[in-house]
Amino acid sequence: CYARDPVDERRVRPWQRLVGFARVDVRAGESAAVRVPLDADALAVRSDGAWRVRPGEYAVACGASSADARALMGTLVLAASR
Repeated sequence: CYARDPVDERRVRPWQRLVGFARVDVRAGESAAVRVPLDADALAVRSDGAWRVRPGEYAVACGASSADARALMGTLVLAASR
């Protein structure tokens, strides 16, 4: 699965990045349920010498590749930590 970060005003990160994956062999005409764990650490970025997760809305898409990440699309909202 790929995620797009909340707006990056400095534009220092790619517009989307791989945050989780699973390899599944499926024959033509078949379907399969796939679970791809995704936790906040997968969304962390290095900032000011530490790993941080930015609060905001992340677009998440899963598919065969980054060019074909349309099989499952949704959003994930992370609130600011206290």
